[in-house]
Amino acid sequence: MFTDNFIKVYDHALSKKECDIIIETFETELSRGDRIYKSNSNNDDWGTAVKKAYNLPLSFREMGDRLYHEIILNALHKKSNKFCDQYPYLNEKTNDAWGVNSGYNIQKYEDGDGFYTVHCENGRHTPYRVLAWMIYLNDAKSGTEFPYYNKTIRAKKGRLVLWPSQWTHIHKGVTPNVGVKYIATGWYGYVPPDPCLLYTSPSPRDKRQSRMPSSA
Repeated sequence: MFTDNFIKVYDHALSKKECDIIIETFETELSRGDRIYKSNSNNDDWGTAVKKAYNLPLSFREMGDRLYHEIILNALHKKSNKFCDQYPYLNEKTNDAWGVNSGYNIQKYEDGDGFYTVHCENGRHTPYRVLAWMIYLNDAKSGTEFPYYNKTIRAKKGRLVLWPSQWTHIHKGVTPNVGVKYIATGWYGYVPPDPCLLYTSPSPRDKRQSRMPSSA
């Protein structure tokens, strides 16, 4: 019987020093009050609390984001190779290029904050997403729950989690958050015919020419 849940955990994807650099850089930006915003989605259509967190969206076109990209993308590519080794269909049988989507986030959850409702990372506005990923940047009394699989992953510094983005892998944060939790989180997605719609960092095994736009 096939019992694989396709949720993969990779410890030490980032070093403690790399995690600290990301957090310090994030906090510097937070003190400036420029790009970071506080999502305070108190209610959904049913009156349920949704999400409270500080968010920093990152872009491959933003020169100031290069420090984040250098650290995070290097770790992602190394570990996604292992994921593809286990599930080779992702690269051997699909005809579409795919890679890390631009627009991934650094997030900070304060005491009592969290992502309260179950959700998946693929919907009518984001059908191109293939995998979701998350890197915990500090140890925290929190984590991520996958209710269909009765699985809870603890927030551990440097830990990377990869999982399919579809409805089969609905998840939520362990709430309420106790203390402070920092994460980097985003998606791997297919590159659409019009690359202006989605900018990606190439899949580590995509042998074709990158379709990531230049910084010009």
